[in-house]
Amino acid sequence: ILLEYMYSGKVNLTNENVQSVFSAANFLEMLEVMDMCIDHISQAVGLTNCLDVFFFASYNYCEKLKLNSGKFILKKFPEIAESKEFLSKVDIEDLIWFLSSDDIYVDREEYVFEYILKWIDFDPENRSRHFPRLFRCLRLPLINDEYFEEKISVHNLVVENSFCRGLLTSFKLFKIQQAHNLDVDSDSPFANPTPRLGMFNRKLIVYSGGAYAANERSFTAFDPVTKKNYYGIKPHPSFDFKFRIDFYSLVTTENNHVYFIGGIFYENYHFSETGQAEKDFLLYDEKESKWLPMKPMGVERCHFASCNYGNEVYVCGGKSCYPVGDPMDTVEVYDPEIHYWTVMEPMPMALYQHSMCCHNKALYVFGGKDVMDEHVDSVFRFDIPTNSWSVVRTNMLKPRSEHLSLTLDDKIYILGGGSKHSNAVEVEIYDPATNRWSYGTDFVEERKIFAGCVYEGQIYITGGTVIFYSNSCKTL
Repeated sequence: ILLEYMYSGKVNLTNENVQSVFSAANFLEMLEVMDMCIDHISQAVGLTNCLDVFFFASYNYCEKLKLNSGKFILKKFPEIAESKEFLSKVDIEDLIWFLSSDDIYVDREEYVFEYILKWIDFDPENRSRHFPRLFRCLRLPLINDEYFEEKISVHNLVVENSFCRGLLTSFKLFKIQQAHNLDVDSDSPFANPTPRLGMFNRKLIVYSGGAYAANERSFTAFDPVTKKNYYGIKPHPSFDFKFRIDFYSLVTTENNHVYFIGGIFYENYHFSETGQAEKDFLLYDEKESKWLPMKPMGVERCHFASCNYGNEVYVCGGKSCYPVGDPMDTVEVYDPEIHYWTVMEPMPMALYQHSMCCHNKALYVFGGKDVMDEHVDSVFRFDIPTNSWSVVRTNMLKPRSEHLSLTLDDKIYILGGGSKHSNAVEVEIYDPATNRWSYGTDFVEERKIFAGCVYEGQIYITGGTVIFYSNSCKTL
């Protein structure tokens, strides 16, 4: 592979050969190839391999790769650090680096103390001597007073060590000075009250769309509690602009990853008979406030349906060209552990402008348009464990497309959208347990192509279009 690179300037890297290529390139000091290997491995880091990558980078003294995999471990620290492999292999210097970081994803400082004890208990004979150094990693101002008195100040490892006892005495003096608004030493290990990354957790409703360039997407968020709006990447101030993208999908997974999927640029289909959709798959990096390109879908899609099952992302149907173009029946699932799209069993029929949502271990597809551009009222069920489709015998109460389906309290709500002659205000509710339909309270207006989500037992709806009887269209 390296000989081929010397002659052609190209290197064929795979997950199977990249470590061997890196080791050989490192031995031969081929820095460009090493950088390619680092980029390849960094993009493939996941829960199943992050420790292997971290220890591989440590063994080869590759600080850049070690830092990249270390950042991933920080994000998933409670899941990864309690594994037997981590507890047995991580050394004291690396552990201090993890526990000293602002970016460690823990929701309370007490966990850091508990983890220190767990790491020491794995091999107390050899690790107890490291406790004073690890104890300095604690941010005591963030710890609950009751927990401090009952768990920390009386613990044997603290009481039996003169250095730790001295730190406790200094901390208590520090708190007294703070309480009386006296000057405190800013360099004191106790003067760092900076919360860890996981302590900033807050539920927000996120949105995206066009921005200022073809490779950009906006990122904004709404806090339902404070009623405030935030942005990570500014949207373009004009709705009808060059880099507007339509008929895409935004999916948030259980591990709080936000993905932007597919769509079609306004200029690609509005000024011609048909245009090519996109197959981009982007992950939002909340710390850097930018979208990271991930492995794209197998085919271009717009007007498709998507949802998450745990941390996996499912997409189905849609069109690769719009408006002229046939709908598809293909189904793909993205696995974030291996960064790969897998083609699943196709839908019973080709659809676009349909909706999909997850309930228990199944995906449900509702309505949409078929190859004849006719509205359908069909319901399909995809059983995830068996990778098989079935036709639900009970149809929707009304055919519709460009609608939304959301799961709430073990029932599925169908909102918005419309048929050939009118939009729908009726809210249909499907109960998978009884396979029956009922009507909910009518929606406030005839709206379609909108965004929505469930938050704290309530449904939030944003944007979309309203079609008036004069055939004019109002954008919301």
